[in-house]
Amino acid sequence: MIESIRRISKALEQTNHALVCLKDLSDNLFSNLHSMNKSFSNSFQMQRILNDQFRAQCSLQIHENHKLMFIATKIASEPQLAEHEEVVPLLSNLAELDASLHDGEFGRPIPGFLHPTIAETIIDVQYQFQRNLVLSSWDDWQTDFALLQGQFQRLIQLFPIEHPVSTMLVSIHLGLDHIIETIGEQIKIQHTIQALTQHSSVVTHPEHAAYFRLHVLRLQDKLVTLPICGQGDEEE
Repeated sequence: MIESIRRISKALEQTNHALVCLKDLSDNLFSNLHSMNKSFSNSFQMQRILNDQFRAQCSLQIHENHKLMFIATKIASEPQLAEHEEVVPLLSNLAELDASLHDGEFGRPIPGFLHPTIAETIIDVQYQFQRNLVLSSWDDWQTDFALLQGQFQRLIQLFPIEHPVSTMLVSIHLGLDHIIETIGEQIKIQHTIQALTQHSSVVTHPEHAAYFRLHVLRLQDKLVTLPICGQGDEEE
């Protein structure tokens, strides 16, 4: 029994690492969404709400994981506790974890526990995507959100529909489509303004130059202030 508990403890530690990675991903997205909402007058509140739900679920899973790790560590260090009647319900929790381990990577979902194969993949996903810490243009922001979306896409494949985070991951992934599209519109406006400004400087007819300047002014009204990276590090 002790050997089984040690195996469970190791899987729980790996789960904890993976859950912290999920929480870090959610925190990164929170920071980006907070900055974007400041520039776009809270146009992405729905995406933020979805991410807040995901953050809360990550925190809940980590809390449940800590409880399971405490039980496994306590019984592994004091095996005689298993003989006490009041500890039997705790042993049934560990038995359920052991069964889930034998189920395979898409076994029964248990709060605070992930199969080692799933946990390892989540950890790998976190380190495979290298994000730029300095976002100084709309292109940088679009690339960063695309990387975040890529991470969520990978995670969607890891969780069966029965898992609490499954639909959250899908919803967040779809919500990022709108954000990336909106940033793309800002990039197009910038490129158009640059092209018109450059063209108007070589126009020979004054009326044409005036038209280009008027069109540039109209486009500039549609430009949004570039978000400042890191505005969301502190919650409101």
